[in-house]
This record gives sequence, C-alpha cells and structure tokens, in this order.
Amino acid sequence: MAETKQRLEYVDFMKGMCILFIVAFHINNSIYPHRVDLMLQSFRIPLYYFLSGVFFKQYDGFIDFARRKFNNIIVPYIFFMLLTCVVHCVAWYAFGAEWMGKWTWSSFLDPFCTRYYHYNTPLWFLISLFEVNVAYYVILKMCPRRSGRYALILLLSFVALYFRKMPIFNNPAYIDTVFIAMPFFVLGNEVKAHGCLPKNKRFDRWGLLVMIPVAVMLYFCSSKINLLIQSEPKFYKLYLVPFVAVLAFFWFSKNMPRVPIVTFIGRYSIVVLGTHIILIRVMRQLLQEVLVNHLQWQSVNDWLIFACVVAAEMVVIPVMIRLFPRFTAQKELIKPLGKGKE
Repeated sequence: MAETKQRLEYVDFMKGMCILFIVAFHINNSIYPHRVDLMLQSFRIPLYYFLSGVFFKQYDGFIDFARRKFNNIIVPYIFFMLLTCVVHCVAWYAFGAEWMGKWTWSSFLDPFCTRYYHYNTPLWFLISLFEVNVAYYVILKMCPRRSGRYALILLLSFVALYFRKMPIFNNPAYIDTVFIAMPFFVLGNEVKAHGCLPKNKRFDRWGLLVMIPVAVMLYFCSSKINLLIQSEPKFYKLYLVPFVAVLAFFWFSKNMPRVPIVTFIGRYSIVVLGTHIILIRVMRQLLQEVLVNHLQWQSVNDWLIFACVVAAEMVVIPVMIRLFPRFTAQKELIKPLGKGKE
C-alpha cells in the first residue's frame, strides 16, 4: 500500500502471518493436519477483511475514495493478472512447460466468465476487497447511525449467505462475498474507531494469554470458511468464532517483537499475493529436478518448497516495488484531479 506516516509493525506482522498461512495452503491443501487446517481456515480470510477495515477511510469524497482504491487494489489486480497470463503463455508456447499449467488464449477471459481461474486463483480476493470497500462507503452514506447501519449489514449478510447459490450471487463478480465478508471489515473499522490501534502495555500484555483459550475454542468449534467456492458454515460459526479468533490474534500480535522477514512480507503482502502461485510452480519443478534426479528423493517436501518460495519472495518483492511501484500500490498511477493534495 501507499506509504503512511507511521507504520504499525504489529499489523504488518499480522498481514505477514496471514499471507504465509495462505502460501503454505496453496502449496498443498493438506500441508497442515486436518484440525489445524480447519482452525486456520476459520479466521485466515476473515482476518484479511478485518485488516482492510482497520485502514478504511472516506478521504475527500467518493471520487477521491474510488480513485485511491482503484490505485491500491484494481491496478495491482490487473497488473498481476496480466503478468500471470504472460508467464503462463510464454511457458506453455515457448518452452512447453506443461508443469506450469495448461494455457489457452481464452484464459484471458476467465476473470469475466468464472469464479475460479486456474492460473492465479488468489487474485479473486482483490476484486472482492474493492467491492467491499465501495459497498461499505455507500452504506455509511445511506445509514450514518450505527444501529441502522449494522442492522442493514447483518440483513444483507444473511441474504447473501442463504441465497448465495442463486445466479445473481454465483458469478465471477463475487457479489456474495461483499456482504458475507462485510461484518469482518466492519469489525476492523470499529477497532480503529474505538482507539484500539495504539499499543497499551498494561492492557495489551494480557493478549499473550488470551490465545490459549481461543486456540482451544478453535480446536473444537472451527469450521471451514472458503468464500471463493462458497463453502461457509452456519451463521454463528461463520461470524462468532472468527470474530473471537481475529480479535484475539490482533490482541496477541500487539505483544510480538519485530520479526523482520514476516513484517517485510506483511508490508508488501499484495506482491506476495500476486506472485506466490507462479513461484510455487517454479520452485516445485526446480526442486523435483534437482532432488529427484540427483539425490534420488522420491518426493519434494512441501515445507521445503515453502521455504524456497519465501526466500524467492524476498528477492521478488524489492524488484517489483522498484520497477513497478505504480502497479504494486506503492505509488499512485491515477493522480487526483486538479490541484488536490495526495
């Protein structure tokens, strides 16, 4: 995202942990033990919406708001989508790299035709996030009172959850995720509104203990949440359990010391989101050729691939933000009209 005057490193830590959980899952969706996987899935994506809500601002009216969100979300989406398409196309036609994934020219149209495009599926989140931001802005203007606003959001969430298989929701616009995910987004915005972002040593230290009972709760009560494939549990497990887990992780993270690799990846998580699928496929193929052909290993350990992908991201991130700052949300591509300030 664009630079801020003072970064909250614990938020970068949260973002970093979240994207690392996602990278590991995308290497192999069985990489975690089953119960641990359910625990992580129950709050992993809700945490991302929560963090986005933490930084929600109305700026100088809707035009300025939309311009900033377009720069920070849609421009990276288009850039990483085109980058992935080009990489797959070149790998398929120039090098016959079948391991990268089958490619056809019609794949360029997949984002407009299907919810799930095989070449860089995680990018769906950016479209959903942009829509959540815009929808929440509109709801704020329609319902300035908190009570009315929350009632409307809960109603829309209920409707989207129970009618998500209808054609109006089951499409690549991810309309269902806008309203199903909005309560998590609102939670983040309310945490900010109530002044909970600055650290408070006397109060925050209890966050080190709160994760223990919450982990026990998650172990017994967590359920799979996948907003892409429209797999959501019952209403209370979709919201109550993730709400508790997200707030506990937020509280816990405020006590964490600086972890340079995690905070660095969290700070530029949008680059990791856009590139990790490509790197996973490249690293898996390279490791299989090196280990299987030369060391006679029968399989490549998923966690070894994970380590190599993380190491590669430490190189890819600086390159991307230096060469393409306006396409990776570091600088604005579309400037404000007139002489308005940034």
